[in-house]
Amino acid sequence: MTAKFSQAKEKLLSTGYPRWRNILSCVILVLLATGAVSAWWYAYYTATDVECHKGFLYFSVVWLVVQWVVIGYLCVFRAIVTTHSV
Repeated sequence: MTAKFSQAKEKLLSTGYPRWRNILSCVILVLLATGAVSAWWYAYYTATDVECHKGFLYFSVVWLVVQWVVIGYLCVFRAIVTTHSV
């Protein structure tokens, strides 16, 4: 039972897949993150009386940059760095 669990865990956590799949998934994630922020910006600039949400607008820029950095890291590197061994 433990051997089957270990084998299933290795298969699920494997990073041995084609490069095109990695790039495609990163492009999709970038589009999703950018689309979410773009929708917020659109709602902010087209709605009235939303000055109280200006902080969220600034925060969305920071959030989007962080998302792009993390997605870029995941696209370039195949192994995720861990601080401890499992």
